Amino acid sequence: MRLKGLNDMTTHFCTCKDINCPVHPLKLGKGCDPCIQKNLMQGEIPSCFFRAVSDNLDGLEEYTFESFVRFYLRNRGKQLA
Repeated sequence: MRLKGLNDMTTHFCTCKDINCPVHPLKLGKGCDPCIQKNLMQGEIPSCFFRAVSDNLDGLEEYTFESFVRFYLRNRGKQLA
């Protein structure tokens, strides 16, 4: 079974809700690369990783590796339930 759009590089998905971000994939047409590069340079993790754990980012103040670990540990039980 082939997933629609899987090999179509013109089709892009993005779970980031911050469309005002200057490196949002919809703005540059370069996929996730600029976002990932920006985050790595800043020692952060892209918001899509957080959203893979939970869509509720309330109270999240930073996107650091440490905050991701805390966020994951706080939310992992909700996913398993």
